Amino acid sequence: MQEEPYGAGARLGEADHEALVSGLGALVREGVLGEAYVVRGNGSVDVRGAEWEERMRAVARSSIVMGPYGPHLFDSVFMAPGAAPPAGAAAADPHPDHSQTAPLLMEFFPGGTFVRDQEFAVRSLGMRYMAWWNDRKFAGNSLPPVVHTDSSTQRMSVDANAVLQAIREEAAHVVS
Repeated sequence: MQEEPYGAGARLGEADHEALVSGLGALVREGVLGEAYVVRGNGSVDVRGAEWEERMRAVARSSIVMGPYGPHLFDSVFMAPGAAPPAGAAAADPHPDHSQTAPLLMEFFPGGTFVRDQEFAVRSLGMRYMAWWNDRKFAGNSLPPVVHTDSSTQRMSVDANAVLQAIREEAAHVVS
């Protein structure tokens, strides 16, 4: 999302983006995640052809989608149930706990801003949802109140280490 034009929506600061990308690569190398995709094009600009196909292919193969808040995250509704389990995850249980294996959307907000658009969409499809204000994680019934601000074009911060730790915990639930 870093290469999007001004006005294309909220974006992570460059250092946070790079820390997340680097950390996701480390989780793949450690075997915590089977794959990690970083896609460009946020749906609010002219995304077509191979770029759109790459984006949708990545979303459809993902069990976790994350990014700054905005309408581009509506693509997360195309995550496949049980998609891309971590490397080494066994599928031996014929009746798995789908509350732990359902896809997860992680949405990053500037502090003091929260909207429920994507949360309603993914939860209505049986997917899980997590919101972030920098290092504060909100999930389940702990979501913050809805607060609209005009922050759709600003760069925001997220604690990459906290997000990566949450991904480790989510992956552990899938494996156990």
